[in-house]
Amino acid sequence: MLGRFKVNSRARLIVSLTLAACTSSTSHVIRLVDGPRAPSNRSALEVVNVSTSVPEPFAVRGSDVAYDDLDLALRDALTASARQPRFAPYRLSLEITDARADSTEGRLSVRLTTRATLRLRADNTYLAQSQQVCSASDAIDPGHGTAVVADCLAQLTRDLESWLTRSIPLPPRTP
Repeated sequence: MLGRFKVNSRARLIVSLTLAACTSSTSHVIRLVDGPRAPSNRSALEVVNVSTSVPEPFAVRGSDVAYDDLDLALRDALTASARQPRFAPYRLSLEITDARADSTEGRLSVRLTTRATLRLRADNTYLAQSQQVCSASDAIDPGHGTAVVADCLAQLTRDLESWLTRSIPLPPRTP
């Protein structure tokens, strides 16, 4: 029993030191969303963030910068663009499944992968699913690379909106 306690204590100490080392290297956390964290009601489409595989804040390798609210920034961008009334009966679940960012020699490279699942709001019927990937790279701006992240999010928003437009049938025409 005593030997087991020593192993568990040692394992806990190693995990604690590893977590402290990983989190202490990030000194600039940049929020990508200002204001409330609740979804906006401006859109006909209901956009819901599901659990994300990407830790928040999302750290940039080779830098002391991390970005917070990546999933909320994507949700807000898509909500603002999907205002067509034909989107009203639908719910879109968004998940960021992978995110990578590297800072090398004054240049930031970002790659994001998302999974989007389209369902009916009324009964949660599954309709379609898509995976979208974006990549953006540029010199690091005075905002610690937020322009590069914004470019990648804008690309994802355009791709998701295009997929939604193709996936959702147009309402029948009335004579």
